Amino acid sequence: MNLSAVDYALLGALEQFRLLTIAQGVRLGIANYSHVAERFRGLRTAKLVHRTERQFRMGEPMVFCLSPKGARELALWRGDAVAPAARKEAFGDTMHLHQRVLTVDLHITLLAWAHQVGAIVEWVRVEFDPNPEGLFPATTISRRGRKSGPDMLAAVRTADGSHWLLAFEVETGGRSHRLSNFTTHLEERLETLRTHHLEHGCDWPKASGYKAARLVFVFETADMLVAARKRVLGASGAEWRRVFLGVLTDNLEAFCTSWWSADGATGAFIPVTSIA
Repeated sequence: MNLSAVDYALLGALEQFRLLTIAQGVRLGIANYSHVAERFRGLRTAKLVHRTERQFRMGEPMVFCLSPKGARELALWRGDAVAPAARKEAFGDTMHLHQRVLTVDLHITLLAWAHQVGAIVEWVRVEFDPNPEGLFPATTISRRGRKSGPDMLAAVRTADGSHWLLAFEVETGGRSHRLSNFTTHLEERLETLRTHHLEHGCDWPKASGYKAARLVFVFETADMLVAARKRVLGASGAEWRRVFLGVLTDNLEAFCTSWWSADGATGAFIPVTSIA
């Protein structure tokens, strides 16, 4: 197979995001839908990517990930001595994969939002990144007997030079979009804010301009968000000033300003200038 610039762009994006659908490849601006679909077919035929056929939910898109052969090809093209991390086989067709696809959507939107507001995403870790330190998800933080594992961790520097540590939880609610996972783990997640567990676990500097961690719940549906707001509205405590709730969206204006706090106010999860 003679690889094109689009092929290498897709392989590089799979290295960055760990998995992609065709639509996500389009969102990244790599090519139009038919072209991305065509190139993914060729990459799979050449065994440079794995493909997950989706049946867990009707209508779910196929998911692609980087194979070891694809990782070696990417490293050779870039002249790297070491190939990037890859998977020996495709992701399983599970509800967990659905959540991971939504996490990639969130990651892509976060990067696009940062570009629009003049912020820099310094690093991102998602729970399905490779973890050379063990079998736990890559976002797992263990400290003094306490363990936490957000779906996504990110460090963002805003235009005023402030640094923000963000923990994102992607709430799908399973097939019926229930809030059971949100409710069950809410108190332990709040405790990570009270004890500054995330800051210690990420070696967050104790320096001027480095802000305390914020917890951002991202719900798959608007109905889930409405139900969650009812459960937390009026909650008190200093940690609640660093908790935000919103719905998964690729609308950058909404991503910038439509986050709810426990006092019922809406705004940004970190202070930035609204998108014009």
